[in-house]
Amino acid sequence: MAEQVFFKDVPLIFRINPVTYDLSLAKNEEAVKKALINLLRTKIGTRPFRPTFGVDLDRYLFENADYDTEIEINKEIARAIREHEPRVQLISIESTLNEQNGIKVVITYRVTGFNRVQTVETTVTTRVR
Repeated sequence: MAEQVFFKDVPLIFRINPVTYDLSLAKNEEAVKKALINLLRTKIGTRPFRPTFGVDLDRYLFENADYDTEIEINKEIARAIREHEPRVQLISIESTLNEQNGIKVVITYRVTGFNRVQTVETTVTTRVR
């Protein structure tokens, strides 16, 4: 029996299927996971016609790491998910600021229509080259 597909997204890295020569699509829970990472790594105001899309995590990178800062980060992430990712039923958000000017974010959630609890983890850092 074929997998039932509820959600499909085109990933940011365009890969061609070697058999069909079509774009490889992210499906269902994988599509939502990639969309969450994309949302977290997008700075607010950088998307044309979507001025509120994203999270401004960059502004917290050089803050003194304390409990109040982590609460603010979690509130901002929750707002972005509520507004821009309706497929997600949020369970928890954990953010940690580290000494290397990075923010580690762990989001626990369920995808609408699926029972399995999912976790996505990403780290936002300064982009000094």
